[in-house]
Amino acid sequence: MPIDTFKQLLEDHSSDLFAFAQELIQTPSLSGAEGKLAEKLVKKLPELGYEQIEVDAAGNLLAIIPGTQSAVPSPLFLSHLDHCEPGTLEDWSYAPYSAKIQSPYILGCGASDSKGAMAAQMYAGYLLKKLYPELPIS
Repeated sequence: MPIDTFKQLLEDHSSDLFAFAQELIQTPSLSGAEGKLAEKLVKKLPELGYEQIEVDAAGNLLAIIPGTQSAVPSPLFLSHLDHCEPGTLEDWSYAPYSAKIQSPYILGCGASDSKGAMAAQMYAGYLLKKLYPELPIS
């Protein structure tokens, strides 16, 4: 696959990816209170081609994009849903759940650990499957 094909596919979906990352950052998910964030993920995953979506009693989420080649190892994306307490609001130069874009960054509580990465990982599976439909993705 030419790199230009990948770059174009990423560009075509970048605004959706950023909007989704903002939505995740805007959803508080302190340890033990990740339910609303999990609900958002469960709703979004099928849109990105994920199937076999399961949430256990502890709130852990597993989703698979089925592939066709069992002999090829599947990539695994791993993340956590919670983030640390935002602390004293006066210490923030912007609201912690604002998901403010200060190009090229999205700012907010949990943005770097790990809601931005979570959004990117979810879209990575989607884009990989679009590029290589024969690969096993899970």
